[in-house]
Amino acid sequence: MKKIISVIAMILAFTLLNTVPSYASAKDKLEKLFKHPPAPIFIPIPIPVPTRKYKRAPRHRRDRHEQRRRQYGHYEYREIWISPEYEERWVSGHYDDRCYWREGRYRQVQVRSGYYIEKRVWVNR
Repeated sequence: MKKIISVIAMILAFTLLNTVPSYASAKDKLEKLFKHPPAPIFIPIPIPVPTRKYKRAPRHRRDRHEQRRRQYGHYEYREIWISPEYEERWVSGHYDDRCYWREGRYRQVQVRSGYYIEKRVWVNR
């Protein structure tokens, strides 16, 4: 990307600085040419831009046996069931619909319902 930007910048600079104005006739061109010396030609010089401070170390090829071991299996996505979470809450004593007294007790209330998650699992052949 940096190379492309630098090449585009050089081309733009070359075209903007190297343009020759147009005149009405050939006579005007000759008069203008002999009045003033020709402008110097702009030659773009590419400057290397350091992209990395240090080069990476060469990567070593893995042992062929290790590569073969890795070939005998694959990843699969499996759905795993996460069970619902319950919490015990205190229900105080009260009279029910039939006018009977119900003692206070703990009751399990569902806090979070159960759900499936997809998990990536390595499967050997």
